[in-house]
This record gives sequence, C-alpha cells and structure tokens, in this order.
Amino acid sequence: MHLVGRDGNLQNCIISFSLVPSEDNDIYFWFFNNLSKSGVDVTNIPIFCGRDVVMLSIAGTLTLNVKYSTASCRAR
Repeated sequence: MHLVGRDGNLQNCIISFSLVPSEDNDIYFWFFNNLSKSGVDVTNIPIFCGRDVVMLSIAGTLTLNVKYSTASCRAR
C-alpha cells in the first residue's frame, strides 16, 4: 500500500508506503491512522484511487477527500 504526492514541480514523491498482508478495512484504518499519528493530514487533499471497493467504502468514515474515482465519476 502506498501514498504518493506531487511536489511544486509536479514530480511524484512518496509520502508513505507499507507492506501489508491484504488491503481490507482494518489495514486501511491502520494505514491512515498511522499517517495521522505521524502528522500527515490527508483529509483536505484530493485522493486518487481506482475501483478499490474497500478504499471507497471507508472514505466517508475517515473523511477522506476522494475526488477521482469510479464512484465520483458516476455521481456526476
């Protein structure tokens, strides 16, 4: 699992990554909770994700700003 950002020159930069046994609700909560504990606030930045059902299902619970996903495209 990884989180990649963009710097001022539009170059990708790795914010965080973790080797996890699976990508399920518990792992996503763990990942974003550790980001928060480390001082990385991702609640106000747009997050890109594909069709990851688990990520989309917890986005509301974690107040993540998922803008560019299959679900947000369908809502338009």
